[in-house]
Amino acid sequence: DEDDDDDDDEYEVVEFDDLAEADFIKSEWRIGTLWRRNKDHPKRVYETWVRLVVDEEGKKVCYWGDRAEGTWYFEADSQYLSISKEYPW
Repeated sequence: DEDDDDDDDEYEVVEFDDLAEADFIKSEWRIGTLWRRNKDHPKRVYETWVRLVVDEEGKKVCYWGDRAEGTWYFEADSQYLSISKEYPW
């Protein structure tokens, strides 16, 4: 049954007129990264999650499901969200 396949992908759609930075604090996102070693290697999308938080010092940091970390920034005027990914190795 097709409805059974959708049970694992449940999510809540929330509509906003304008987003604010506070809307992203403590949020978690499902992200797909397109990996391709070279032009002859097949493309592969690797899915993981990223959590956006503000640390004790007020720095906007993100934690990825694959143990990477980074920073994030939201520009309210343009509604642009930027998320970086830096591996510890």
